[in-house]
Amino acid sequence: MKYSAYAFYLDRIGSELGSEDKWTSYCMRHGNANALLKVTPNPVVDQVMRHDPITGCLANAYLNRRVGFNTQDAFLERDPSADDLTKAFSHMSI
Repeated sequence: MKYSAYAFYLDRIGSELGSEDKWTSYCMRHGNANALLKVTPNPVVDQVMRHDPITGCLANAYLNRRVGFNTQDAFLERDPSADDLTKAFSHMSI
């Protein structure tokens, strides 16, 4: 999907949910950082939020074995420390 299509649909979802503000990828990134700051140490947040043009999918950016932390669960306000799958993948090399 091209970024322009992603931005269009993201804004459309926001307006359908009744948001008066324009939804952008920055909003999602900022929300993710805020959720992570509640439950993770600052070095983990720094590593996850660093801009890398190569990463573009969940597996590379949010379930990264180098991070060793399930940032998706942190964003969804689940207990990220109880994720055995992430622990298993953080010790594997694919």
